[in-house]
Amino acid sequence: MVKSEREKNILPLILLFIFFAIYGIYLFFAFAQVPMDSDFASLVLEANDILNGNIILKGWHLTDAPFTFTEILFMRLAVFFSVSMSGHIFLQIWLWS
Repeated sequence: MVKSEREKNILPLILLFIFFAIYGIYLFFAFAQVPMDSDFASLVLEANDILNGNIILKGWHLTDAPFTFTEILFMRLAVFFSVSMSGHIFLQIWLWS
């Protein structure tokens, strides 16, 4: 039985999808065990304030390293879609992978 070109091309894609699905599940449960700290909570509050219109974070007293272009952009996405714990876990998986 000779396999067609289409069948030969789909098998690696299926294997790649299975690999990333298993890897994503592993990362989800690995990050689910990390407790939330005050730095993470502060980033979520900053992101929520940015989404509510305070784009330059007026009134906030931040450190010299505000992480504006690293973590806060992703926190805006998390706050925009959901503020649930699973949303933050998926966000951390996305940041670290």
